[in-house]
Amino acid sequence: VGENGIVAVGGYFIDKVGLIYSSINGDNWVKRTQPDTKSYKQIVYGNGIFVAKNISGTCIYSKDMTNWFNSSLSLALGSYTYFKGAFYGKNNYGSHMQSSNGRDWKAVRTSSIRGWHKKTKVIKDVVHNNLTTGIYANGIYLALGESGAVVRSTDGVNWKRQYNKYSYSILTGFKNIIYANNKFYAVAADSYLYSSPSGISWSREYIASENIYSIGYNDKNLI
Repeated sequence: VGENGIVAVGGYFIDKVGLIYSSINGDNWVKRTQPDTKSYKQIVYGNGIFVAKNISGTCIYSKDMTNWFNSSLSLALGSYTYFKGAFYGKNNYGSHMQSSNGRDWKAVRTSSIRGWHKKTKVIKDVVHNNLTTGIYANGIYLALGESGAVVRSTDGVNWKRQYNKYSYSILTGFKNIIYANNKFYAVAADSYLYSSPSGISWSREYIASENIYSIGYNDKNLI
């Protein structure tokens, strides 16, 4: 979800083309032309730019939701996020990449991102699951991961694992989290919407028969 609209991406199989749709209101959607032949698994927005991760782990980008371009990234990344003016991605071997525009990517040392290495070490001390998504909102840092893992911090340095009574059913891990209407909302590749006002106690509700991989908000509705 961006300032001027919404982008949804997806696809079916590794050898099938993907899908890109955009909307300015969440009701009317337009299919867009993709610059590659891959399906997509994630969409991230920041600083007026949308970045979509394809199934190979590289990405495409757009500034207007209509015209999409391939990036210079050749390294497959497991997940993308936007933080303080830049996009970041990390692969399974610990390599971190950074981009300010979604097009040009460069390798960065974790020590060059203030406090990154220290925060990572502390998180590993309290949770052994792989972490798959995270957010900072309303003065709270949350990192979510496999088997329903939830770790929480108010300063980004000291972390505490939170009890999640649904951990037994979240096998593949949380896929996406947002903050809207004074509450955190997360999805975990199943049929439920998970929510929490503070990241400590969580509830869930059944929303669809399909597996849900991403969630957004357009100042009116959850999407």
